[in-house]
Amino acid sequence: MIRFYETYYSADIMKLAVVGNHSIEQLVEWSVAKFSDIKSKGNTKPQVIGQPLTSDVMGKVVHYQTLSNIYLLSLEFGLPEFKAQYKTRPDLYLELLFKRQTPGSLFHYLKQKGWATDINTDTLSQDMDGFNMFEIEINMTPD
Repeated sequence: MIRFYETYYSADIMKLAVVGNHSIEQLVEWSVAKFSDIKSKGNTKPQVIGQPLTSDVMGKVVHYQTLSNIYLLSLEFGLPEFKAQYKTRPDLYLELLFKRQTPGSLFHYLKQKGWATDINTDTLSQDMDGFNMFEIEINMTPD
């Protein structure tokens, strides 16, 4: 953990979003006061070469017991990088396809069977070079 902190805790790869009920000037002043001491170590962005989801990690089913009753099905798919297609947003097409709740959709079927209560999708690793990951999370029922 310390090695990770020493390597990647760097201003050049961080982002900051500030929201508040104060003036923009006040928020900027506070942000500068609290975060300007974070140094940039240069280009410390982690480099991933190739697709991280290789055959030795794909197709794995992981079960774990939570402290509370959470029934979640999480599916992750490796996708090629599509930064060049930012205008057409192919990831948005996938999100809309899987989030549909109309008859004939995956979620509608699962909900009709009483197996699911909610569905969410997300594109992960958008800041990484060479790949993207698409995640589908379905809140399941105990059945």
